[in-house]
Amino acid sequence: MLASTITYLRRAIAEHPGYPDLAKQLYHGQTVETCSPRTLKWLAHMLKIPYSDSDNRGRPRKDGQPRKASQQAPDAPEMPSPTELQDMPEGEGEPMDADMTEDEETELEQSASDNEPEGSQGNSAAQQLAKLLEQMTKQKAPLDEKEIVRLIKKHAQGSFAPPQYQIKLPNQAEPKKLDGMVHWKFPLILSALNAGCNVMLIGPAGSGKTTIAEQCAKALDIPFHFTGAVASEYKLSGFIDAQGRIISTEFKKAYCEGGLFLFDEIDGSSAQALLAFNAALANGHADFPDGAHTRHINFKVIAAANTYGTGASRQYVGRNQLDAASLDRFIAIDFDYDETLEKQILGIPLDKPATTVEIKPKDTTADQRKAVHGYILAIRNEIALQNIRHVCSPRASMNYMRLLEAGWPLAHLDEAVIWKGLDKSTVQKIKGTSHYKDHATAMIEKLGA
Repeated sequence: MLASTITYLRRAIAEHPGYPDLAKQLYHGQTVETCSPRTLKWLAHMLKIPYSDSDNRGRPRKDGQPRKASQQAPDAPEMPSPTELQDMPEGEGEPMDADMTEDEETELEQSASDNEPEGSQGNSAAQQLAKLLEQMTKQKAPLDEKEIVRLIKKHAQGSFAPPQYQIKLPNQAEPKKLDGMVHWKFPLILSALNAGCNVMLIGPAGSGKTTIAEQCAKALDIPFHFTGAVASEYKLSGFIDAQGRIISTEFKKAYCEGGLFLFDEIDGSSAQALLAFNAALANGHADFPDGAHTRHINFKVIAAANTYGTGASRQYVGRNQLDAASLDRFIAIDFDYDETLEKQILGIPLDKPATTVEIKPKDTTADQRKAVHGYILAIRNEIALQNIRHVCSPRASMNYMRLLEAGWPLAHLDEAVIWKGLDKSTVQKIKGTSHYKDHATAMIEKLGA
């Protein structure tokens, strides 16, 4: 059969109304797209579709009418029998055509594929996967892991799906799907807020810190409040003007009525303003112009910064140094650019799986909590022995346990809760001591990580 005839018959048979019923008689789950030319002949005869073995006379005329009877399909070929199927070469779905060699049939099948109309191949991830599976099943030798990975990369490029997130909060019976595109660290930030931690996001300009704070407020179903860098504590707490009116602030609304408060550019604010802010976070109440108010149960805090509170840099010259007391009240999450999110926004297909993090809440035992506490104490002792300017207070122990039970992976815990931007050489000095190694090993064994 000519390649053009094969292409014509596949299309004509697939569009014929009688094909679905006839397809049930095919062996091994074959279809018109995967069967051999011999089976195509049988299908064409049963459906009375004209064709020619030698040229294109079997195709309908330009006016849509069938050719003459002399140009119709030849005598019906026989459907391949189950016995023939058992005797056929290993790896084939059907026996070879009686008048064709294996190489000739392979060449014709390839030619038929090459003659498909432009745009009909590979236009969806499903078609790409189908071709990949077909190629894998035709291999004569078993595929090893490297070959499978190579084929997937070759045929499925650009077909990776963006990550999908489901959120289940303690007061919700069923998880809900998050709409829109989010940074890959969204699950870490949301679970930390829900666990009662104050979160500081440290990242470059334009990384999406404000956007993810708004998304967290929406996911938690609480109001969103925002304040930029402040030079005075009154920008946070409010004041009484000359007419005796109380001027409220976004911070006070969130603190007293509930909501997520984003303190943007916190490392650009004055130290005096941060003292009042620290007191409000540390205690269950805060002082405002109209008196003291109790912290609302749904008050959440995210602080956004471009530095780890180390002061001005060549890129961020307007930054102030944050004191240790301010940093100690937050967990610090490094928030860099997310290339996957950037591609999603631009509508670029993903050429590799997106980075994701899995959050699995869990309960801890007394022995596990003891091991975690011993690990924190070992780090605190080494900081003191080596005269390192860094704080690892009991808040670190409490936040470590909160995030551990909230489902954070251990790989993210140390940096966010303990090191908080401490330079790598100093961290390695602590990790290199036998005291640290012993307690780290004991904690990992207890946690089963």
